Amino acid sequence: MKKFFGRVLLILSVAALFSFWSCSNSDDDVPAVSPQSPFGYYTFPDATAVAKTIDSYMYDDAGKRFQWDDNDMVLKTTYLEGWESIPFLDIDSLSRLIASVNGRGFTWNKIETVEGLYSYTYYPEDAGSVYPVAWKDDVLYFDVKNQKIYSDDFSRIVREKGHINNGIGGDPLGLCEKATAEIPAIEQSSSTVQLKKRERTTISLSDYGLKMFQIGDELYVPFQVVANTFFFNTACAFNGENYFFGFDLSGPKSSIRQLYEKYNGRPRTDLLAEYNYRNLCMLFDLNYCLKNQRTAMGKQNITFLHTDIGASLTGKLRSLSIDAYDDGFMELLFSFIDDGGHTWCTTPSLWGRSSIPATYADDMEAKYVTDKNTRTDKTEKKREAMQKARKTSGGGQGIFYVENMAVIAFDGFNEGDSSKVLNSWTGSAENWNDLAAANTYTFLKKAFDDIASHGGVTNVVIDLSGNEGGFVRQCLLSLSFMEASDKIYFLMRNQLDSSLTKFFYKVGESVKKDGFHFYVLTSGGSFSCGNYFPAICKYQLHIPIVGQQSGGGGGTVKYCSTADGALFQTSAPTEMCAIDASGNYQCIDAGVPVDVAVPEEDFYAGDVLYGNLYAKLKEAYPANFQ
Repeated sequence: MKKFFGRVLLILSVAALFSFWSCSNSDDDVPAVSPQSPFGYYTFPDATAVAKTIDSYMYDDAGKRFQWDDNDMVLKTTYLEGWESIPFLDIDSLSRLIASVNGRGFTWNKIETVEGLYSYTYYPEDAGSVYPVAWKDDVLYFDVKNQKIYSDDFSRIVREKGHINNGIGGDPLGLCEKATAEIPAIEQSSSTVQLKKRERTTISLSDYGLKMFQIGDELYVPFQVVANTFFFNTACAFNGENYFFGFDLSGPKSSIRQLYEKYNGRPRTDLLAEYNYRNLCMLFDLNYCLKNQRTAMGKQNITFLHTDIGASLTGKLRSLSIDAYDDGFMELLFSFIDDGGHTWCTTPSLWGRSSIPATYADDMEAKYVTDKNTRTDKTEKKREAMQKARKTSGGGQGIFYVENMAVIAFDGFNEGDSSKVLNSWTGSAENWNDLAAANTYTFLKKAFDDIASHGGVTNVVIDLSGNEGGFVRQCLLSLSFMEASDKIYFLMRNQLDSSLTKFFYKVGESVKKDGFHFYVLTSGGSFSCGNYFPAICKYQLHIPIVGQQSGGGGGTVKYCSTADGALFQTSAPTEMCAIDASGNYQCIDAGVPVDVAVPEEDFYAGDVLYGNLYAKLKEAYPANFQ
C-alpha cells in the first residue's frame, strides 16, 4: 500500500511456527548462546506473585500524554516474579490501552462459568449515529487456561473508529478523507461488502511458549503480545517507564528521544533474549501477508522459521551479543522476509547500547540488500534504470508525445501540497518533476489538460515502470481519471480473520476522461501502489498491461517495535489483492502479469522517447492507432 520513501522503518508478517530442538552453534563468527538458554527448548517460568507495579503514561507522536476523563491516562505496568523487566498489563490497563486506540468505550469482566476466561467487550451505543449499519456487541476473550486470545470480531475491535466501514473492520482510508484546495474528498460507501466472511481470530501464545497469568482474580497479559497483534498501522513501544503510541518512527521527535533515553544501557539477559525471539516469531506468523509471493519466488514459507533459516541465524537472534543479534535481525528482515521494499529498520536493538550508530541503516543495507538474496535491490536497480533512461532521453517525470500517443510518467503516488508548484507551473520538464513529486492527483489533472491542448491524442500510456508506490488515497484518486470513481473498489484480504472485502469509495469530483485508449506500462520496479494500480486496471477496468511484470508488493505497511526496542516496519496482515472476471481471488504479491510483453530496452530505445513502445502497441492494437 504505502512504500516508505525515506527507508524509514518497517515490520510485519511472517509465519514462524515454533519448535525448538537441540543442536550447537558451529559458526565461529557468531558468539555462543549462553548455556542457560541454549539452542534447545527454553521454558519460561510460571508466575504466582507480583514483584512490583509502576504507574506509566502513554505518549503520542508529539510527546503529549494521552487523556482519560480529562486527566492524564495512567496505565499500571506490572512486573511478575521470575520475569525480570518484562512488562505486563492488567485487564483494566489493557482495556484503557485498547479503548484509547480504537476510540470507543469498553467494559470487561471475568466469566465465572469458565475457568480462567476473561473478556473485553465493546458496546456500540453510538453505532446507529456514527456508522451506516449497527452490529452486535464485540467481545475479545483471554483464555488463561489454554493460553489463547480470540475473537469473532478481532479486526473490528482493534481498529480505530474511523476505519470501521459498514460494520466491517479494516477500511484502509478511514471514515472520510476531507477535500483540500488541490484534492477532492474520498468518502466511504455503504456498498462495501465482505465477499468472504471473517472467521474467528485466535492468537495462540502456547505455540510460542509465551504466557499470560491469572494471579488471584487479576489477569496479566504481556505488553509485547498486545503491541505485536493489536495495532495495525502504527507502533506502540515501552521503554521501561512509559508507553509510546503512534509516534513518527522516521524522525528524532520528542517521543522518540524519550524512548531511547530509558532503553540505553539496559543489559541483554537469557530470558529477555529468548522472550524477544519468540515474540518475533509470533509477530511475523500473525501479520505477514506475502506468503503467496514467497511460493511464487520458489522460497519456503516463513512458517518454517525454526528450520528454514538454519542454526546460524537462529543463534544470532537469540544471542546475548548485541552485535550478533543486530546482524541476525537485519539478515532476517532483508535476506529472509524479503518483501521487496515494505520492510526496513531504522533503530537497532536498544538493550545494551549506550548509543546508536549514525550509519546503522546504511551499513546494514550494504551488507544484506544484494542481488543474490533479495528482490529489493533488483527492483530498485530497475526503477533507477527506468528513471535514468527517461531523463537522458529528454525528461524525467512528465508527459511525452509520440504521434497520436501520449505517455504520462510518474514514479510515486505522492500526497504533498502542490499549490505553490501550480501557481508557478510553466510546463518545463523541471516543473513537471516538481509537480509529480508534490501531488500525483494534481499532476494528472495538469497532464490531461496538456493532452487536450496538444490535440490529436487517442492513446494514453500511464508509465509506472519506475513507480515505487506511495499513498493508496492517491492511487484511487488517480484511477478516477480512467473510470467513474464510485465504480472502483479496493479489494483486501485479511490474513488474521481470512476475510475478503470490497471497499467502495466515492470521490467528490468526477474527472473521468473519455475518448482515449488507455495502457499501463510496468516493469520490475513497479512496487506497492505501483503494483496495485495496474492490478485494478487489469482485473476491474480491463485496461491492457504492457511492458514487464510488475515488481509486486501488496500489503498495508505495519509499524512495529521488538521487545528489545528495535523499530521497524513491514507488510501487515491486510493484503491488497484482486479478483478476476469470474470472481476468483488473484494474489498480486509477485506482480501483475502483462497482456503485451515489451522488452525493457524498448521502453526508451529509439531516436524518439518511447518510440519502440509506440511501435509495439501499434502492432498489438492496430485499430487504436488509425
